[in-house]
Amino acid sequence: MRWAPGWKPFVMSMVVLGMSIFPLFDSRAHDAVEHADEETPVIQARPEDATDSPEVPAGDAQKGDSMEEETHAESFWQRVDRWHDETYAASHQQVVRMNGWFVPRGEAAEEVPPTRLRISLPCELILEPDDSLTGKFPVEADVEITIPDAERLKVFITTTDPNETAGTPMAERDTSLRIGVAREWLEYITASAGVKARVPPVVYAWVAAGTVWQRGAWKYFPNQKFFWDIEDGDGEITSFVADRWSNPWDVRLVSSLKWSRDKMDSDDRAGNGEHGWQWDCGLIFGYARELLREPEVVRFMGGKDLARGVALRLGLSGGPWSRDTVSALLLHKGQLRARWLYYFIEPEVQWACDDDWARTITLTCGIEAIFWGGQDR
Repeated sequence: MRWAPGWKPFVMSMVVLGMSIFPLFDSRAHDAVEHADEETPVIQARPEDATDSPEVPAGDAQKGDSMEEETHAESFWQRVDRWHDETYAASHQQVVRMNGWFVPRGEAAEEVPPTRLRISLPCELILEPDDSLTGKFPVEADVEITIPDAERLKVFITTTDPNETAGTPMAERDTSLRIGVAREWLEYITASAGVKARVPPVVYAWVAAGTVWQRGAWKYFPNQKFFWDIEDGDGEITSFVADRWSNPWDVRLVSSLKWSRDKMDSDDRAGNGEHGWQWDCGLIFGYARELLREPEVVRFMGGKDLARGVALRLGLSGGPWSRDTVSALLLHKGQLRARWLYYFIEPEVQWACDDDWARTITLTCGIEAIFWGGQDR
């Protein structure tokens, strides 16, 4: 069996997590939890009711204190919940302090939106058409920090490739750590620039325009993106999502059309006549008890905003004149703890034209921790 652990993203993600947890060792961390804004998704500790007690002899008082300590000792999950809350509160306080650097002298600071942090630890097992078994242990992370007094500038750290389509197979996804900044220039236009954490670093940038409109029970999400990086060149992605929600059932139609210079060069060498174009479409049918606020288009199109429930995704992808891959994915996701810790199981079967339509089975399972709360629909 061959394993590809992906140590670079693991180390980088642990560094990011460490930066968030480091302030906990400061005595101000506990104060941050107590004074956290009510709108932030922090679980407040409920204070114990103070009660008057009669005087008792010293020996009996000692016994009573020890019994009380045993009664009120934290369980394992209570301790984990406390670490989660303190981590979020302390990291958000650092963001508020960072925003203060950009406040003009004599003016009040704008309210800082909740910091978004997601860490996922998946395990992927892939059964190839030749019956060989491979495994991967990638680490996925998404951090989004909004600095309102810096003209709504956003700082992000992510392992999600913004230039891939939702139907990209697990084994082909680029999970390199990306660090960059983004800004909304107009109401529906966002520009971003950053680097991939590689040696040497890979510089990239993209500009996207998207909107949302509703007609009856359906919501429509058109999106147009132009991208470039120093390694693969330029490209564009046109995507469209139609979503119909009828609590708790959801039907979602997704489609993407992508052109990239890197693929065009590859197609020209192969002489297949596709000229760098590829398309992807899918149908998602889900039962959702809870959904996350997921602004990332790629994750939204893949149904990754599901927090509790089950979803089935049927996908079809290929080139202009071909149907290359057919896939079926079942996603089950449930809550482990307090609306912030989740488990997920994703079995997927793919049939590829290049392998004479032989099947490839992928089983992905793991846990996911979020630090910005959920949204019921």
